[in-house]
Amino acid sequence: MIFIIICTIAFFCFNKEGFGYSNTSPLYTHFIYQFMHINIMHLSMNLFSFYTFYKPFKGKFCLMVLLYSYASSVIASFFSEGVKPTMGCSGLVFALIGIYIYLSITSKSITKEKRYNIILNYSLTILFPLAIMYFIPYINTMCHVYSLMLGFVSGFLINKINSKK
Repeated sequence: MIFIIICTIAFFCFNKEGFGYSNTSPLYTHFIYQFMHINIMHLSMNLFSFYTFYKPFKGKFCLMVLLYSYASSVIASFFSEGVKPTMGCSGLVFALIGIYIYLSITSKSITKEKRYNIILNYSLTILFPLAIMYFIPYINTMCHVYSLMLGFVSGFLINKINSKK
């Protein structure tokens, strides 16, 4: 909930110029671009997606999931710099999806049929937007792809940390 409030305040209170990362932007933009959005539609869609994919993480490791997602989107930004600035938390959302998929399909309490359904449903959830993004100018598709991959890695790390407890 705090993340949603921060993004909303940032949208209404700050000028968007200079907050997106690009290949010529200052280093700090890689750490704040997730909080800035181009317009109200961009903000609404990203925050709805964030809430939808963050909601299943209940309990004590919610903060850990959020931090790993944020770190994944920051790391992804360094590999996907372009000429046009990138803004928005959709990379963070794709990292959340990666974490969710990894933790779901590696859960010991899940049936084989449910695991198959999760993989199929989330594959469509991921591939459809990525296909659309590829054809829309100024959307940084690679940031989403890298964030998703780093989400899988984060899911692995979270699983290892939780299995040691």
